Amino acid sequence: MNRWVRLVVIFSITFVVYLGVFLSPYHLAFVSTQSVPFHFAVYSENVEKVENGDYVIFNWTKDDPNKKIKKGQKLTKKIFCSEGDFLVSNATRLTCNNMPSPIAQSHDSQGNKVDAWEYEGEIPAKHLFVKGNARNSYDSRYYGFIYKKDVIGKVVFTFL
Repeated sequence: MNRWVRLVVIFSITFVVYLGVFLSPYHLAFVSTQSVPFHFAVYSENVEKVENGDYVIFNWTKDDPNKKIKKGQKLTKKIFCSEGDFLVSNATRLTCNNMPSPIAQSHDSQGNKVDAWEYEGEIPAKHLFVKGNARNSYDSRYYGFIYKKDVIGKVVFTFL
């Protein structure tokens, strides 16, 4: 009987771990870029309410004008400006609702010329403008809006 109890306990623990890992709305992500101030993140699949200042993980689904990102790649950035906000983005100015931020650089970290993405107006529905924390982060300053539908997670906890 003692052997059966152990088997039931082991099976129960294994089943609970399985449910926690594979069916939980929270997941662990490794972030391999220097553009955000962390390397590990716990993120939630609940992305209905993302807002300015939230870190998000998203799938890259469009063509990159500077050929730096491959389709299907997962990226982690911070929402700088979201749908309905007024954005000015050009080579000399970057503001969201008149709040300034560092402008795009003319060259990447390898010295290659990169073009700044230019826009002035209200951000369309279902679009986001995202940025990394590092001044030389490759982000919406270069490739423009991301689609809100491409966001797969909202970061809820970070470490390292």
